[in-house]
This record gives sequence, structure tokens and C-alpha cells, in this order.
Amino acid sequence: MTSERALDADQQAVVDALRAAISSSGLTQRDFARAIGTSPSRMSAYLHGDTAPSAPLLMKCQRIGNALCAAREENIPSPLDCAASLRCSLETAQRASGVLRFALEARDRLRDTLENRPHLADAWDAKATIGEKRWDTLFAALVEHEFTTAGRPAPSWAHVEPLEEEWIPAKGRQSEDEIRETTPSWLADKGILLAESALAVA
Repeated sequence: MTSERALDADQQAVVDALRAAISSSGLTQRDFARAIGTSPSRMSAYLHGDTAPSAPLLMKCQRIGNALCAAREENIPSPLDCAASLRCSLETAQRASGVLRFALEARDRLRDTLENRPHLADAWDAKATIGEKRWDTLFAALVEHEFTTAGRPAPSWAHVEPLEEEWIPAKGRQSEDEIRETTPSWLADKGILLAESALAVA
């Protein structure tokens, strides 16, 4: 039976730092790996000392872990919480407008965080996925726009490619032409048609 390879002091310090970051985040090891944009198998390799994360990645892990912990302590939803609510809404809402309302509520929570709790902004670096391409694209576009408006760099996961086919999340009483004419450019560039008036109120 082969024993685990002994780690030197520096390797053990890296492993300990990663484990502390995961613990602080409140996430499982698998979910934390996805939140920082890596695979569960890669995270496992880091935690066993088989390979070492880069210095920037280690700093990212610590920063996101601490920020998620702070957000939880202050009862402020993280992007992961918002994405989970959107997934639930997709499963239960009878109309797309109901899901859109949840997306806009998440946007408003983010706006409040950026304006009044900027120390929690790092929590939004945790990669959030809804699991449906169109809604993932809309959510990412909303997040990117809020960070840009606040004069802050948006999380890397919020920079997404446009949809291959244009999508209207909710029509309301407007015609497609009216929606197209009043869609802000930052949404139209992502292939999403949504009237400015629909964005005004969550």
C-alpha cells in the first residue's frame, strides 16, 4: 500500500490556504472549483499537492473565499445565490416574464452592493451559471453592465459571446420592431432584445 507523498513546507502552505478558502466560501470543493473557473479534478490535484496553482489563482481563491464568507455573514446574496434562484424560477415560472423579474432583482441586488457595500464586490467574481444559455447570457450581460456603469472591471465570467439567434425574453404589449428600437446597445450586442422600459422595474 503506497502512502501519500509528503509535501514540503511551501507546498503544504498552499494546500492549507486553498482548504481555508474553500471552508470560508461555504461551498463544497466541487462547487468552489466551478466558482473560480476550474475543474473539480484540477482542484483535487491542487489539494493533494500533485500540482500547484499559479500565484494569481491562489490569490483569486483566497479573495473569492473571503468575499463569499463576508457576503454570507452580511446576508447579501452572491451571484451563486442569484443563479440558483433563477434556476428555480426557470423550473417553476409559467412565463418568461416571471424569470426576468428574478434576473432584474439580482441586478438590483448587485447595484446595491456596488453602491453601498463595495467591499463585497469580490464575491461577484465567483462564476455563476444558470444552465440555460440564453438566461446565462442575459445574466452575464446585466452583471457586466452594472460593473461597467459603476466604473469597475466586470468579472471575467460576465464577458460572454452573443447569442447565435436573437432572443426576446419578454414581449409585453410592444411589437418586435418597437422592442428592437428601444433595446439598449449593450443588450442588443449580445443578441438580446429587451426594451429599456422592461429593465426599469424589477
